[in-house]
Amino acid sequence: MARLVLVVAALFSVRLFYLQVMYHTYRLAADSNIIQRITTSSYRGEIYDRNGQLLVGNAPIYDLLVVPRLAKGVDIQDFCATVGLSKKVFHAKLRKARRYSWVKPSVFLKDLSPAAFARLQDKLVGYDGFQVRVRTVRCYPLPILANTLGYMREISPAQLQQKRYRTYGAGDLVGINGLEQHYEPFLRGVKGARYRIMDARGVDRK
Repeated sequence: MARLVLVVAALFSVRLFYLQVMYHTYRLAADSNIIQRITTSSYRGEIYDRNGQLLVGNAPIYDLLVVPRLAKGVDIQDFCATVGLSKKVFHAKLRKARRYSWVKPSVFLKDLSPAAFARLQDKLVGYDGFQVRVRTVRCYPLPILANTLGYMREISPAQLQQKRYRTYGAGDLVGINGLEQHYEPFLRGVKGARYRIMDARGVDRK
């Protein structure tokens, strides 16, 4: 009986060694669960005239994100007064975020104005589960040369199939006409990346 136990234990040990050390598929799958690569967009290049006058620039806009699992103990009345929401809308948006994911961030409020962001920034540390994402939009200081400068638009599925757009992804913005389109390779910049540690459920392990 003792020999049988030793034989079974030896077989389990050999199998465990094979899975953990020799068979890399499980290790790679575990790594993909733990280390998550997050792509970060670059700031789009600005356009100046020959005299150094800014023609096209970037203006920051702010999105408020929420992770429902972490959004506990928030003073809802104070929060709503700060961002200008009713309690009814607050709960509706939180329910929508929960339907998307309990543990992943999703947009709670989009396109906050600089004034709204300023009011929120000082209090954000007290709103567990909420975070701000900064992105930029094009701004045109001078009301001239609209057709020459061109404009931006979300890349289309047809464009994504083209070789010249192979490094783009769904949701990326692209110059459509004018200078925005002509100098697209130079204005777009290069995407970056950051990494964060996650558990198997997608929860950020800070």
